[in-house]
Amino acid sequence: MPHISVVMPIYNGARYLREAIDSILTQHFKDFELIAIDDGSTDRSAEIVSSIKDSRVRLVAMPGNSGTAAATRRGHEVAQGTYIAHMDQDDIAPAYRLQAQIDFFRANPGIKLLGGMVECFGTTQARILAPEDDATIKAQLLVGVQNIINPTAMFRRELVKESGLRCDPSRWWAFDWNFFVDAMFAHARFANLPRPLVHYRLHAGQQSRDLMSIRTILSAVRKRVMAKFFPALSEADMDLLEPLLQWSSPPGVAFERLQAGLAVIPKAMACGTSEFGENTRRVRHYLAACQQRWQAAMQRHAG
Repeated sequence: MPHISVVMPIYNGARYLREAIDSILTQHFKDFELIAIDDGSTDRSAEIVSSIKDSRVRLVAMPGNSGTAAATRRGHEVAQGTYIAHMDQDDIAPAYRLQAQIDFFRANPGIKLLGGMVECFGTTQARILAPEDDATIKAQLLVGVQNIINPTAMFRRELVKESGLRCDPSRWWAFDWNFFVDAMFAHARFANLPRPLVHYRLHAGQQSRDLMSIRTILSAVRKRVMAKFFPALSEADMDLLEPLLQWSSPPGVAFERLQAGLAVIPKAMACGTSEFGENTRRVRHYLAACQQRWQAAMQRHAG
């Protein structure tokens, strides 16, 4: 049995696929399997994988194009390693990635899920940071960004085998965020390494994400976190507050509902730390930032 199962969902990824696979095959840590999940590709993706003469590479075909969440879930199901790592079809993993994560897990047996930072390249160059400690990562699950960056994630396989965690295809683009929320609900402890674990390729061929069209899904995931972090809030309170917590591409909010939502924020701020141990200072800081943002918008509207 391999020590690590690297799960790589693939859909029409032929252009950059070989480079992504080679970055795994040349890892310093050698005891792994690479599970390539072909999600109904119509290009040469499956042919490229099949041409690789390395016994560590396994090609698994989905019956059709079921989406990244379903492909990732299938990868989890067939994985044999003690650990499962995520990898995208068009990214590059630095050669130290798997070894660095295994070394951390061995030194920190209480950590169940581990990520790291990301270096973006291609159409944009930037570094995406992520908090290192469990409490702050969990606080960021309310925000929905900079918690665990999916293509850097590695976790102990027991997390899905014993806790019954599954990627939910109904969550669509937010399936990874929802998966990490489920992991928190299973009382997993998180960490991020303070170094890039993936070179994330930005290119014109990537599937676009229309935040407006998936806002309902994003809202549903965030409200799951809100229900645990803010138990004093009613369902009606959360319906009023959640739109105000959407920092990226915020929705339009009717003036009366905006006023009512702002009135909920002090109630949320008064809640203590939940059973999951999130950093409440970080949570309150985010609530305060959202409050100030919308109050400023109200003042501009009034002016």
